[in-house]
Amino acid sequence: MITNIEVNSPAKQAGLKVNDLIIDIDNQPILSFRNAFDIVADIWPETTVPFKIISRWDNCGISRQHQRRTCMVNL
Repeated sequence: MITNIEVNSPAKQAGLKVNDLIIDIDNQPILSFRNAFDIVADIWPETTVPFKIISRWDNCGISRQHQRRTCMVNL
């Protein structure tokens, strides 16, 4: 789950939000926090890859429908 997004970061520019749950990066399922970092580390800089997300909560902690979406992130 995303807990923080830096201003002007690739995540911010791609539209990722705090509390989004990343379930897939570049068509590879996320099995753990470490696994996500390993997948990103293997991707060349300036490469744009799909991140599959489940948006679960708003920034106030209010539950909303679980919306699945894909964000293209330039790493």
